[in-house]
Amino acid sequence: MVDVLIEINGLEQLKVIEPELINELCSSLNHLFLAWAIEAPRNFGSVLLYRFSPGKRELGGLFEKLLHGWSMLEAKARKLRGLNFVVVKEEFGDDEELEAKLWRYLFTVKPDGSFWMEPGAAELFSPFAELSKEEQGFLVTGSRKDSTDNHDSILTFLDGHCSMDGLLDSFTPFLNGEKTGILFLWGPPGSGKIHALDYLRRHIAFRKEDLPFLRIEPPEGFTGVGVPLLEAMVRRGWKGIASMLSPGSMVCWNSLFHLLERDPETVRREDAELIFALYLEAYVAEMKAALLPPILFIEGLDRYRRETVRSLSRCFGLHQGKEGLLAVISSREGELPAEFSDYAVNKMAFQLWHQKELTRMVDEELLVGLDVEKEETAISLYHMGLLLRRGSRGFSGLAATKRLIRELPVFHQKLLYLTFITGGLYSAEQLRALFGIDSVEPGEFRTIATDLIDLGLLAESELLRPVFPELRDYLKRELGGEGEKLASFFTVYLSKDTEGSGRNAYRNNSIMLEEQPADQSASWLLDRLGRLVCSGRLSLATPFFEEATKSLHRLSPGEGELSDHLQALYLLSAIQEGRDSLAKEIISLFNERPEPRDWKVRNLRRLALGEYLLAVHAYRKAMEPAKAALLELQDLPGTPGEAVANLLLGRVILAMGRIDEAKDYFNIAGEVGFSPDEEDHSEEVALWSALAVFLGGNMSAALREAERGAVLARNSGKRQWELYADFLCARVLFALGRYEEALNRFFICLNNALLYPEEGYFEMVEGWIARCQTYQGKIESAIKRLSPSVDNPEHLFFLSEAAFLDERYDQAFEAIESSCRLEKDRLKLFSRPLPWNWESGFACVEDLAFAVPGGHGVLYQMARAWRGLILSRIGRIEEAKQELSRITREEKLADNDPYSHLYLFFQTLTMSDSGQGGTQEGLDRLTQLSKALRSVQGISSRIEVPVDRQDYLKRNYWNAKLTAQGRAAKLI
Repeated sequence: MVDVLIEINGLEQLKVIEPELINELCSSLNHLFLAWAIEAPRNFGSVLLYRFSPGKRELGGLFEKLLHGWSMLEAKARKLRGLNFVVVKEEFGDDEELEAKLWRYLFTVKPDGSFWMEPGAAELFSPFAELSKEEQGFLVTGSRKDSTDNHDSILTFLDGHCSMDGLLDSFTPFLNGEKTGILFLWGPPGSGKIHALDYLRRHIAFRKEDLPFLRIEPPEGFTGVGVPLLEAMVRRGWKGIASMLSPGSMVCWNSLFHLLERDPETVRREDAELIFALYLEAYVAEMKAALLPPILFIEGLDRYRRETVRSLSRCFGLHQGKEGLLAVISSREGELPAEFSDYAVNKMAFQLWHQKELTRMVDEELLVGLDVEKEETAISLYHMGLLLRRGSRGFSGLAATKRLIRELPVFHQKLLYLTFITGGLYSAEQLRALFGIDSVEPGEFRTIATDLIDLGLLAESELLRPVFPELRDYLKRELGGEGEKLASFFTVYLSKDTEGSGRNAYRNNSIMLEEQPADQSASWLLDRLGRLVCSGRLSLATPFFEEATKSLHRLSPGEGELSDHLQALYLLSAIQEGRDSLAKEIISLFNERPEPRDWKVRNLRRLALGEYLLAVHAYRKAMEPAKAALLELQDLPGTPGEAVANLLLGRVILAMGRIDEAKDYFNIAGEVGFSPDEEDHSEEVALWSALAVFLGGNMSAALREAERGAVLARNSGKRQWELYADFLCARVLFALGRYEEALNRFFICLNNALLYPEEGYFEMVEGWIARCQTYQGKIESAIKRLSPSVDNPEHLFFLSEAAFLDERYDQAFEAIESSCRLEKDRLKLFSRPLPWNWESGFACVEDLAFAVPGGHGVLYQMARAWRGLILSRIGRIEEAKQELSRITREEKLADNDPYSHLYLFFQTLTMSDSGQGGTQEGLDRLTQLSKALRSVQGISSRIEVPVDRQDYLKRNYWNAKLTAQGRAAKLI
């Protein structure tokens, strides 16, 4: 019996926090092992157990499977908190004895992150495994398979292990147009994938010197989501490529190409993805003009962040198929991510090289200055840790470079180490000033830097960039206490920069993580993470979540406050993303722990809990943590958080329909303001104020506040709030009956949606553009824009309006029936907060005050009233009267419902107007008409600008009809 124990630290927590990662990992392991296993895998806490009973002839094959499984886990090691892979040959008794022995053995193996075999298993697999005897057992270092002794050079060895003929055979159908999609090359590190990609590029381009293909390389270290895309464009060249774009795309390109001249780490994910999609369009056209196939080469896909993979998949999907874009992707993992599941894939596997033999050849040849043809081979060896990269072309042996650094004079070592910890971001003069090095004259300091450049240890540039940053830890050990002092000085300097060190934020974040003590690193991470989450920059926050989780795992269990802090931020993130189940899991973790002692963490947790209760429409419960936070923060003047607490409390009260009271809290939030130690939410305060004022009826003030919010959001770079601000401005203009102005503003929203795509936003704005066209009399344009929508309740409602005003009553009824049916099933159980909820135009405006908790929103109420009006036009008068009577009489209307006058007016349109003759129905009609007039006049009286007040009554289509009816009935 052979048991394989896979220990993943914190597995149960990761199942909650990173379900996609763990599901994908377990699925891959099951796919690999279950055909060989004798039973289903078992789960003991953080341990997965696979059991095998191999025959003698199956041992070699099983070992290769185990080695493949370990390589797959190792590739994901950075995303996990820690892992061990242990093979045990031992008979166990019952499950209790089994679990006890498993844990006993796992506690004996050190270090973590290794492939172990206990002695019995090592003896069994010794013919196939390269093993290293250790105190606790045997460490697996490789495979004996395909061991070679007679290769003349690395290239000879490489070509023997990677059949180029087979590669070309696999790719020829793609070039001939017989296949479309992706050629996927996969295998463990050092199996020749990079060499194969280079061979393929050179073969297709007929060995041209300037290989024209677009090539994306995996990021090194802690980088932004869009960095690999932007660096690929810069590396290949982008000037002049706009001439290959269509006119519409060229306009968009001209507004964005300047981003390629900036530090890629400061460019937003949305901007990077959009400009890369445009670049791909030009690339496809350019390659076709050169009679070359448009191929996108993506190297080491398993090393990209998940958001980058999603961006790549979306961009590739825009141009593959009819435009003929092909992709060649390499990875250490045997399956492509789910984002590429929609494309046809042709897979090709590569075998593992024998590392021991490669090490010998590297030692003998000491590869330095390899030419371009051999560079890809060297890159493979570089990623295996056998070579060090020297500049952009050459490579150096690891041992020789370490020896060179060790023999440097002490101050040369210190200066080199300064370039390591500062990430190559400073010139010699800047470093001297930053670290206060007065003992060395400026000229001498520069001379020492020149010496390091001449030795090939620093790059030739104004900024002092190390050529071998991977040797930082080695040099730190050589310097001893001096290295610790320098690193500590720089992290203190960085910690004072709350904005993330400007344009070099990601590199400096990495330095902070690596050089600070674990508890300080975790605390700093959580502070930075809080700023990103609270500002809604979730794509930037993701790597901080990963690093914070790992940092906390490295600390002792007593660091509860930091854990509470992280849980609160996870909860806020889950609410913003609409992940209800994850939010519930985190709430359950909250309930297991006492209230935090630290006032900042305690109130962050209260505010996060209030956000969750608001999202699930438990408004009265949400008041409790929001009030508790506000009361404590008010007693701590000058501390961050008071404005945020007021803002949250105002939103809760607004959701309860208490509009005037909510406005007071929003005003207080604006007056209190935001301290330098917290994220500034001024644009949110302005826009929530604008929304409350709009729902309260003062269109003039609403438009003014919404415009102010738009400016604040634009200046602070908060694109989602900018999108909301423009939409709210357009909604106010629509309510005033200024349909042409509203249409123009909605088109601005549409253009911004192209630049900053948000799920659902584009479609929502399209519907409101059509509604404007309807009330401008452009019925056919509106219907054409809305007709494709068969499952969007708001679009179907607007389609019904257009058909009704064109007297196509049957078509109007069919559309409104579908709208009501679909919207009836959409209960308000969990709502994402602004500005992430683009379900409908009513959902992100009126529903924030008037939705029924656990019930329906304003759109459903509007659609029902509209359906009643249409019923009266198709001869079903009694049904129409009953439906509208239920809405206006049985279901009591709220006093501040902004559409109560329309429901009442629609009811009067289904009734006889012979009230002046004394019939009961005629009198009822006059009563309801009078109520409708009082309601609309009440709203107009709150509009402070006379021109706006007149427009609301005379230019708004239905308000104008209502006031006309009032005059005819002599009620005005």
